[in-house]
Amino acid sequence: MYQAKQAGKNCYYLFDADQESLVRSRYEGLKHIRHALAAGEFVLYYQPKVNMRAGTVTGAEALIRWQHRKKVCCWPDLFMPEIEIIRWP
Repeated sequence: MYQAKQAGKNCYYLFDADQESLVRSRYEGLKHIRHALAAGEFVLYYQPKVNMRAGTVTGAEALIRWQHRKKVCCWPDLFMPEIEIIRWP
């Protein structure tokens, strides 16, 4: 109703409860991620890549983890989908 009023006369908007719920959930998730960034709750772990035949280290992978203040650890599959579609300037 508010969007239709703001747009002026002779218009209407359809309300989709599922879409509204999805948008609110996404907004809350991003808000938690922003707070975690500000609080320094993201931690990088480095995992060596080893050539098992030669026994040499060939590189390393950087693995990000969210050390949530209320949970033990949030795995990337829980928060990365939210971050991946953000367009950074």
